[in-house]
Amino acid sequence: MNFHCFSTHEYVDPDDPLTEPHPGVVIEQQNRQISILQQQLQQSQTAYHDILEKIKSLEVDKQKKASKSQLPPLKLYKSSKLPVKKKSDNCSHKSNPYQLVIANTPPDFQYTKDSFYIHIKVLWDMVHEHSVPIAPKISTLKEFSNRFKNAEEIKKMAESDTGVPLIAQSEVLTLKGVEPGRKKVGRGIVYIKEFFILYIQALLSKLGIRQWAPNLEEASDTL
Repeated sequence: MNFHCFSTHEYVDPDDPLTEPHPGVVIEQQNRQISILQQQLQQSQTAYHDILEKIKSLEVDKQKKASKSQLPPLKLYKSSKLPVKKKSDNCSHKSNPYQLVIANTPPDFQYTKDSFYIHIKVLWDMVHEHSVPIAPKISTLKEFSNRFKNAEEIKKMAESDTGVPLIAQSEVLTLKGVEPGRKKVGRGIVYIKEFFILYIQALLSKLGIRQWAPNLEEASDTL
């Protein structure tokens, strides 16, 4: 006897509208649709967020442009004349308390100035053409500083009639070999008397100065 076995499960076509779908198939379809809807919702939320950010950025740019447009325009002033520096009425300004200002001197002071200028050149042995000032020797400066501590001691020694000269007059080098007579000093011609030469040499020997040579590297009021 032949027995034919038949399966109790029937094939169900999910696309056939006349057949009733299996409950498991229905649940699977619903889950798939829910997943699709969730993806679409996520995409729409992302797009909505991007749109909000663009709107905010546009509002910020609009506010910046509005604030710039509210600034007052710069005014450019054109001046046809340059500012003129006023001259000070005080012409006697001194950069050094020992500075000589011509504005504070009498009109005939020019002769005194020329005489003073020539006197210094003669003392400095600059009576010859193209002469240059000589610098003092270090040993001479030390010797002079050891003998005198201030200007008062120098003045007292120079005005003393009984003081013995500190060095012999023969040791004085200033004006040594200069003959009296007419000399061209600078742009002028002067007459140097013999008495002037002897007087200068005697005064220098009294103070112990062998050669008159100011130290130009020191201040004007130093020894």
